[in-house]
Amino acid sequence: MGAEPSTDPGGRSRWQSLEFNSTALMAAGLINSALGLVFWALAARFFVEAEVGRAGAVINTAVMLSTLANLSLGALYERFLPLAGRLTGGLLIRGYVVTGTLALTLGAIFIAVGPADDLFGSTTGKGLFPLCVAVLAAFALADSVLVGLRIARWAAVKNITLAVLKLTVLCGLGITVADRNDSMSGGSMPGSTAIEVSWVLTAAVAVIAVQAVVVMSVRAQSRTEPSLPPNRQLLSYFASTFGIAALASITPLVLPLLVVVQAGATDTAYFTVSWTIVSAILVAVLMVCGPFIAEAAAHPEQLAALLRRFLRLFGAASVLAACALGVGGPVALWLVSPDYAANAWSLMLAAALVPIASAPGVVFACLCRVHRTMAPAVALQVVSTVGVITGCLWVIPRHGITGIGWTYAAVETLGSLLIAVPLWRRLRTDLRAVPAQPNPRH
Repeated sequence: MGAEPSTDPGGRSRWQSLEFNSTALMAAGLINSALGLVFWALAARFFVEAEVGRAGAVINTAVMLSTLANLSLGALYERFLPLAGRLTGGLLIRGYVVTGTLALTLGAIFIAVGPADDLFGSTTGKGLFPLCVAVLAAFALADSVLVGLRIARWAAVKNITLAVLKLTVLCGLGITVADRNDSMSGGSMPGSTAIEVSWVLTAAVAVIAVQAVVVMSVRAQSRTEPSLPPNRQLLSYFASTFGIAALASITPLVLPLLVVVQAGATDTAYFTVSWTIVSAILVAVLMVCGPFIAEAAAHPEQLAALLRRFLRLFGAASVLAACALGVGGPVALWLVSPDYAANAWSLMLAAALVPIASAPGVVFACLCRVHRTMAPAVALQVVSTVGVITGCLWVIPRHGITGIGWTYAAVETLGSLLIAVPLWRRLRTDLRAVPAQPNPRH
């Protein structure tokens, strides 16, 4: 008997389907983009541009270090948690312990060897930075855990709730700091510290709250037997995804530091606000990938149907993202401040090309993860990282922050051209695949 249109291959309801989970994540990403704009707009109203730029650099550095600390376990969880069965709980506990320890270590190393004096105004800020990295690492890993458990809709709830809480805390701290600075000659909490506290403290609350959902899902999944591939194959997959994650974290970690050094704190503020919008929209598009990979892992016999659904969702999301950046981006910057719009609107227009230029590469990387053929995806990430960093080193002194957007678009176009033929062959094979019985060791 065929499944009803509202039911997934596994017999789940429409509320648990690939479309619902993916759409919920995308919607959360877009809402986060809008609320992220409001966050930085309020930060720009409450605090001077140099403080906003400094806080943006600190937060960005913490986010990128936390991404590196996660060791690509997120990609591993998305692909293999659907197969882990009763081993799920142990895999998650070990993952959180390892990534938390590494996050603390990376944060401490950055304070010791990085430009900490330029980013932090106090010894306390330096001392708390490793803890901030650990909190953001746990927050980021929770998304992949929820996707791998095939309850991605809860990741959407978590992220939207966090965005609202961040705004609330920022407003409270912004008003308090402004009042105290008006009434006290010595001032009080620096503006950059208030922004950082708003970001990290709420993330810690979200991490704690989401564990209740994770525990319930793990208990349900623990009633099934695992069907994981051999450890050697898991380690090979892990090494490849870690290489991709490490390479991908370099660019967003280095770029704000390049802007600070080569263009100054004020241009860093313009870059931080505009690139926050760009990054949030790009991440919203990528949210489609995780649920597709998890469903393809759980139901490999339905790959052709899942792939068609994924391509429709991802294609629509990419076009929507390009329109949002090209049309809405400059308007959004103007709502933040006319100064931000005047100095960063051209960066937004250039960035509008990125969702379309990068789409073939994203689809290719997703299929590499589904089929566990990761070497081509690693090579593609090498091209992207080297190309963007090298290009930005050249363009920032000559064309300012606008050159960053054009560099991204050019490099992503080059990557898409390089994988065009293998992508076409892979799509032709997978879309013609005849549904088969599930392989217990997929």
